[in-house]
Amino acid sequence: MKKVFSFFVVMLFVSLLSAQTYTNIKITEIMYNAPNNNGMLGSSLDFIEIKNTGSTIINMAGFSFAEGIFFTFPNGTLISGGEFMVLVADSINFKLKYPTTDFFGQYTDTLSNKGEKIRLASLFPVDTFLSITYNDNFPWPVLADGSGWSIVPVETNPTTNQKLGEEWRVSADTCGSPGMDDGTPPVFPEIIITECLTHTDPPEYDAVEIYNASSSSVDIGGWFLSDDRNNPQGFIIPLGTSINSGEYIVYNELELNPDTNGFTFNRTGDHAILFSADADSILTGYATGYKFGAQFNGVSFGRWITSEGDDHFVAQPATSLGIANDSPKVGPVVITHINYNAVNGTPPAPTHEEYVVLQNISDSVVNLYYEHWDATILDTTWIVKGIGFAFDAGLSLQPKEYVILTDTTVSYFRSANVIPSFIKVYQYGGKLSNKSDNIRVMAPERRDTLLSGVIYTPYVLIDQVEYTDTVPWPINSDGTGNRLDRTVDNHYGNDPANWGESNGGSFDFLPLSLGELKNAIYVSVFPNPAHDLLNFVGEQVLESVQLYSVDGRLVKSSKDKFEEIQIEINSLKPGVYFYQLETNGKSVKGKVIIQ
Repeated sequence: MKKVFSFFVVMLFVSLLSAQTYTNIKITEIMYNAPNNNGMLGSSLDFIEIKNTGSTIINMAGFSFAEGIFFTFPNGTLISGGEFMVLVADSINFKLKYPTTDFFGQYTDTLSNKGEKIRLASLFPVDTFLSITYNDNFPWPVLADGSGWSIVPVETNPTTNQKLGEEWRVSADTCGSPGMDDGTPPVFPEIIITECLTHTDPPEYDAVEIYNASSSSVDIGGWFLSDDRNNPQGFIIPLGTSINSGEYIVYNELELNPDTNGFTFNRTGDHAILFSADADSILTGYATGYKFGAQFNGVSFGRWITSEGDDHFVAQPATSLGIANDSPKVGPVVITHINYNAVNGTPPAPTHEEYVVLQNISDSVVNLYYEHWDATILDTTWIVKGIGFAFDAGLSLQPKEYVILTDTTVSYFRSANVIPSFIKVYQYGGKLSNKSDNIRVMAPERRDTLLSGVIYTPYVLIDQVEYTDTVPWPINSDGTGNRLDRTVDNHYGNDPANWGESNGGSFDFLPLSLGELKNAIYVSVFPNPAHDLLNFVGEQVLESVQLYSVDGRLVKSSKDKFEEIQIEINSLKPGVYFYQLETNGKSVKGKVIIQ
């Protein structure tokens, strides 16, 4: 009886001690895909390092790695402030590779080369206190995936939860630095990829745009461009190539893939990665770029920094290789309202269900399917990821038309919220998270047949919202009866700055009648981008048209009263302009690009 009592007293003490100090335990290095070395398999040289970043001794007894790898710290395991513990995949090979480095133990299972979740937990009580899901794609450091580097925190003594790829970098040297603080990494100039054209048909060609965001000229001769992080040497930038501060260099497919000895982008999705290297083609530790999905023919991806400083690579309204990018392409269908944590109950509490609202914000009919030329192939429909929904075959949205997707039955949702019969409502099978989720509206593109003979349909991202229930997102949408509302429909949606909130039970934004929907003002403005002439075509007579520069100056106008008005723009400088027109007593505004 005494032994049992003592055991539980010890475990209680360990649990209480750990609960007070465990936040100082951090994972400070992960070597998850070491290269082969002197006949030793790379997987046998993997390791993971933890550090006590505080000043108090921590008793690790009763703690274990319970996911990703498996290792339980034995009774009596103490880790002093500033001390490291290294766990290895193979103790014999690790000692051969790092003869002067001590390690604490050998774990079971292996670290995935693709990325996985690593979880450190206490056993009494069972509680996860450290969980990291690393990845071998951006924004995680891609050079750690087989090129010799490990990943280490940006901070020597991390204070964050370490869950974001931006909080990690590659080790200062290849082979890493197990059992010690990592060295100071080399400082690289900010040379970045800013645009990629990834799906073209002749005479157009795929292309990559590189930009020098640093303050001085940089010699990038010998650097690599590639679409494969495991094969950096896709294209070697010619020796002696310099790029001045604030300048661009563009390489097209003919240069990237001479005589099929380089690489080409896969239109269904790929990578664009820039690697630093020396004159002897040895990697020097810098890699930057993006992973991207499928894209429509002739539409490029471009770099866009959100209000929170997040780096996104999104569709562009027009190709701008060699010049600065415009704002992201938006629409034609966007997510306008999200009710992710609905409140249900009797009055005065609101009674409504989870839902997502989409709208066709364009002036044209949008078919929510891909019409195949072969009548024997069923049309492929648009889908909404995050809620597990696919639209019905043959469905279209009229200009400005809304569609509501809900997790409850359509009949109940209509009656509970008094939704007009002409508004499309559908039920989805998934469920939105009350914490955070990623809603993506996806449109099918032309089918491909893979080498295996499998027919594959690529999907293009049309709109995306990655919301959370924490600031800077509106927090009263989390279970208080409010919903998320897109502030400006034709502005970039995956940014908390473009979202507010309102009563989730109100649908006053919907048209009250089919006639009201059909009587909305539609005006076509084309081409956009424009070169010499800009055309305005309305369903009703256009009473006036004004064109303004970004600083508000009126640069062109017409008061001709026709359904079609044409303005000459060849005297205007390239850039972004805004138009305002009057028709049927109402004002319509928008944006055009002049090249």
